[in-house]
Amino acid sequence: MALSEQAFERLMAEPQIAVFGTLGPGGAPHQAPVWFEWREGALFIPTERGSQKWRNIERDPRVSVCIERRDGPMAVALISGTAEILDADYAPHRANYYHRYYGDDAEARLAANPVSPGQWTLVRVTPSKVISFGAE
Repeated sequence: MALSEQAFERLMAEPQIAVFGTLGPGGAPHQAPVWFEWREGALFIPTERGSQKWRNIERDPRVSVCIERRDGPMAVALISGTAEILDADYAPHRANYYHRYYGDDAEARLAANPVSPGQWTLVRVTPSKVISFGAE
């Protein structure tokens, strides 16, 4: 059964690890676990500049994302769409992602994992198709 809009939004607000799929140079799928944030009807995914995901998106922006809750009532969102590498630096957003995924331990982990300015950026995934299902 498809998730209601409220159940879908709850799933997207949870700090789940998503599986992000891009197309490799020969057309084979490349998948990677990623953090994400859902806002403004799009997914925002941090990625390191020059990574395989980055290179794949530059060549072919078609992507897929699978978000699955395994603990508690099962809920799944399958998103297909187009990715855009944003010019914005990830640094101003980094603390938000660390707090989302690490909670009370975020500040210590941020301090222990410094990054160079401009080393990371955000990818915006604009959905063209969303399939969701699971328990309410």
